[in-house]
Amino acid sequence: MKKKLLCLIAFLGLIVLAAFPAKASAYEYELNGYDVNIRVEDNNILHITETIQACFYVSKHGIYRYIPLKNNIRRFDGSSSVARAKVKNVTCSEEFTTSISDDNYVIKIGDKDVTLTGDKSYTISYDYELANDTLKGKDEFYFNMIGTGWTDTQISNVTFSIDMPKEFDQSKLGFSWGSFGTANSLDVPYDVEGNTIRGSLASDFVLGPSEGLTVRLELPDGYFVPRAEDHTMQYVNWAVALIGLLISFTLWMKVGRDRGVVERVEFTPPEDRNSVEIAFLHKGELEKEDVVSLLLYLANKGYLRIDQVESHGLFRGNKEFSITKVKDYDGTNEEERLFMSGLFMSGNVVTKADLRYKFYITVSSIVKLVNSKQNKRLIFEKNSINKGWIPVLFTIVSIVLATVLPLLDYSGDIASAGFGAIFPCAGLIPACLMIFGKSSWPTRLFAIVWCLGLGGIPFYMLVWPVISQNPYYLASFIIAIVCSIGMMFFMRIMSRRTEYGADILGRTRGFKQFIEIAERDRLEALVEENPSYFYDILPYAYVFGVSDKWIKNFEYIVIEPPEWSSGFGAYGGFQAAAFSAFMMDT
Repeated sequence: MKKKLLCLIAFLGLIVLAAFPAKASAYEYELNGYDVNIRVEDNNILHITETIQACFYVSKHGIYRYIPLKNNIRRFDGSSSVARAKVKNVTCSEEFTTSISDDNYVIKIGDKDVTLTGDKSYTISYDYELANDTLKGKDEFYFNMIGTGWTDTQISNVTFSIDMPKEFDQSKLGFSWGSFGTANSLDVPYDVEGNTIRGSLASDFVLGPSEGLTVRLELPDGYFVPRAEDHTMQYVNWAVALIGLLISFTLWMKVGRDRGVVERVEFTPPEDRNSVEIAFLHKGELEKEDVVSLLLYLANKGYLRIDQVESHGLFRGNKEFSITKVKDYDGTNEEERLFMSGLFMSGNVVTKADLRYKFYITVSSIVKLVNSKQNKRLIFEKNSINKGWIPVLFTIVSIVLATVLPLLDYSGDIASAGFGAIFPCAGLIPACLMIFGKSSWPTRLFAIVWCLGLGGIPFYMLVWPVISQNPYYLASFIIAIVCSIGMMFFMRIMSRRTEYGADILGRTRGFKQFIEIAERDRLEALVEENPSYFYDILPYAYVFGVSDKWIKNFEYIVIEPPEWSSGFGAYGGFQAAAFSAFMMDT
């Protein structure tokens, strides 16, 4: 019975050993066989088939094959050069994905849902398209049959065969092995039969991590027939970008170029409009920051009061504010009605805590109302408002072509090319719209960060390694970017003002200019005529972005504190600068 039990244990042990070989290596896996078959075309395109025998000592999903797209050639005579290449028509005996990283075409072989141990065979086929030969007076065949990208394993039993397209001088044939920069030529026995070269590393020889095997054959000038490179798609890309820029310029000249604006100095708001209306008429578009000015405007009209008090919380000394409704809104202006109803939605006295995360809805509603298409057509000609999509469309097409075509050319994989273009485009195009659109500076700063994060990093990792390989691709991208910047500029200035729009712009510019450079004598006269003049104009100075200059103009002019405010200043006195800081914070 004991003998039977021992036999059973031994039998089970043999099964386990057969299924999971003992790790007798310093590596997690080894390549115990590596056969390279190369068929060389007379145009210097290589059709390559690699058969790799791997042995996994720990569980792995598969292997990575790094194929260099940039080869640094160092010759025995001391000369050197850089050879570019493309990888196309990749097939594999197992599931695989491809990408480009650090001047390498990366083939990730294996199933993410399957782990392997023991022996596994892989067969990889691909076309390696070397650039046209640039040597003067001779040609050469130079190829790393075993690349130095295998950094975590060793390779044994290396064999190779090379089928050349024509006869060659065998005395010009040489091999080298080792790490990058070495030139060991021993231990590579080979023979030549016709135009075919067959060889191997010595049977007892092992390539260590980052060691490779290279073949170089010096050939007579004209051995390889130069390929006529097709740059049609790059020319198409150039044409699209340049035509888009020309069309954008032509549209601006025809329907977007503004008529002359005559500035007229005004001491009061043109047409007695409120601050958000003046902001819209002046800028052509109301921004969210402008809506806050209604707080001052409505306070001046007697609808509310603003008080600043010391915080009674944990951190004493902090300033808080409260806004009190003095009376219900009884006017006819829709923006002012919305502002009042949204401001006092939770009661007749509100604080910052009452408004946080709520009042933005009211602000957005006012912005949408003022920026309506009906109001736009009041100051901009209808034919010029709806042309902005044309520069945007050409920008998108130009950038997509400049990124997708190079990726398609190098990888041949539509999915990877699309993935490589989506993120750069998703980062760059919205950023251009925000930066060159009528956005606030915080929005533009966010756009730059967005562009660098979502667009810049994927571009640097996925697109740049490809377009930097080819001067035509690089030129296409630069032309696309330069033309896109031009197109976004014309998109920004495409809307042409109507006669009324140009007239009101001249008046608002004159009003703004007066706020910035008003003389003391004039201001004193206006304050004497209207004691609340400083406060009446302050909302407009705020939307013009010159409130600090308006306050400075009154530095030596005596003005009474407003009846609708308290707490902004030292010792109970009102300080306009303190109130301006409150407005900016709000």
